[in-house]
Amino acid sequence: MDKADLAVFYALAASLAFAGGSVFFARYSRRISSIWMNTVKALTCGVGLSLTLAILGIWDPFPNTALYGLLLSGALGLGIGDLFLLGAFSKIGASRSLLIFGFQPLIMAVAGSVLFQQALLWNQGLALIFFIFCLVTLSLERYRLDGHWEIKGLLFAFIGVLLDNVGVLLTRFSFDLAPDLNPLQANLFRIGGALGVFLVLSFFIPLQLFKNFASLPVKDRFLAVGASLIGTFVSLSLYLNALKYGHLAILSGVVLTGPLFSALIESLIQKKRPSNYQIIAFICLLAGMGLVFAQK
Repeated sequence: MDKADLAVFYALAASLAFAGGSVFFARYSRRISSIWMNTVKALTCGVGLSLTLAILGIWDPFPNTALYGLLLSGALGLGIGDLFLLGAFSKIGASRSLLIFGFQPLIMAVAGSVLFQQALLWNQGLALIFFIFCLVTLSLERYRLDGHWEIKGLLFAFIGVLLDNVGVLLTRFSFDLAPDLNPLQANLFRIGGALGVFLVLSFFIPLQLFKNFASLPVKDRFLAVGASLIGTFVSLSLYLNALKYGHLAILSGVVLTGPLFSALIESLIQKKRPSNYQIIAFICLLAGMGLVFAQK
């Protein structure tokens, strides 16, 4: 298995980790605020990355241009972008918000072709169609259940996804500038950029970080921190490993599995069997993943 194929597995695992965390991000964004939840997950991720880098003794030299790119990537994608995304979570739920990532393969296919000269092979293009059909299936289910779309929530989700894409492109540029940079180290810089955004916003929006944390029951404190570790620290670490070697359009297609994983996790928490729509979406997912590894 080459690095490009391994990158797909990294991206799939990252999508599962983020989907799991997103269910709880939605809960606490609704209960307290999206900026509070974003700050908790960024701080938790930053502590986890710092400890991991210190234990492993990793600190690679890198050019300043890569540092600036990663800081800006974190500020836009993990800072401002996630504020909009978690705002959407609180309004329309995690699984519906993540459906908007269906726009990502189209954005990344164009960006990868123009900026990184990454051509799409026939099997990769067909795989993207299956990934997007997976998205459409889940979208139809949600529309059937609700009968309408929440425009403000969808707009927040779209802005969040758009800024996330900009962050991904800046991160890929930074890796091209510093190919030997460790993804954990790169993640720490991105989290630093996000925390800078939250620090500035805290001067204008009452955050009450520790007061709100202390007001939660002990179980919810563990869930908030645990979801932050899995949905941010683990997810970002896996995804940046994928991003370093993978094809942008294919990776963004794999990320479309997020809504499926999120919907399935919500079903487990609510103790409901997966719907027929979810089963069809899962079949589309398997077909797309099979095509990713088909003829090169």
